[in-house]
Amino acid sequence: RPPRSTLFLYTTLFRSMMNAMSTFRKLQTDRLLCLALALIAILRAVFIFSPVSQFWGINFFAFLSEEIAVVLSVLSIVAIVWAFMDKSGAEKPTVLKFNIFSLKSRIVISICAGALFFLFAIPFALLGDGGLFLADLYRYVLLGQAVPLYREPLTMLLNSRVYALIYPLQDIKDISVAYHVTGALFGMLYIGTALKIASQIRAPYIMRVCSFVLIAACGGVLLFFGYVENYAPQYAMVLLYAALVLHMFRAHGSPVWPGVVLILCCLFHLQNVLLIPSYV
Repeated sequence: RPPRSTLFLYTTLFRSMMNAMSTFRKLQTDRLLCLALALIAILRAVFIFSPVSQFWGINFFAFLSEEIAVVLSVLSIVAIVWAFMDKSGAEKPTVLKFNIFSLKSRIVISICAGALFFLFAIPFALLGDGGLFLADLYRYVLLGQAVPLYREPLTMLLNSRVYALIYPLQDIKDISVAYHVTGALFGMLYIGTALKIASQIRAPYIMRVCSFVLIAACGGVLLFFGYVENYAPQYAMVLLYAALVLHMFRAHGSPVWPGVVLILCCLFHLQNVLLIPSYV
């Protein structure tokens, strides 16, 4: 029987080998994930210049200005490539001494995103049910007629209040500006929430950055560029609900705030009643 000191050396060597193998497998898995995400990002970039109507959700960049679409595509691809090449596994930024997940950074990035959404709003409103919603706003705010609240009661009320506030300030009475404003405001909430979720992922810093960029550049972000639809508020609120649930499980917090946000999600769009089982 070897001395205990010898056994300790063999045990230490075995554990270090197992740790190295585990790290290697995790690195390979992360890289395979990065490759898959890169293919999707490249496909989205291709659809900027040759949109295909059957690929809704992938070709959404085609509705934005080419400049913004190219910027979002490049950011997505750069973040993925950076995550693929990173070998440090550092928990904090190593190349740039700038932590995008600090509170101050989240506030600045969210405000900049809101300005971007508002300034580069989609210049046409008659996509989907846009014409119907604009007519309802006109009848409700300017003619005082009752309008149906559809499946989005709180969203319709919010847009009508916003339009009533900004109507006296406009030289040109553009009804779609109400959607530009609410889209930008909820876009700020969406970006701030995406940063918070990414910061809570237990992964190296660059993987968290990559996660944020991919959430921020997913298909639904189109809704915040003044898209005349009633989905922007509920899209941001659902992500906020997910963030609060994640925090509740991580920090053993109270379920009250996730419950309140879930109620708001349902009021912004009744389809979110499907989320109730996730809370129960």
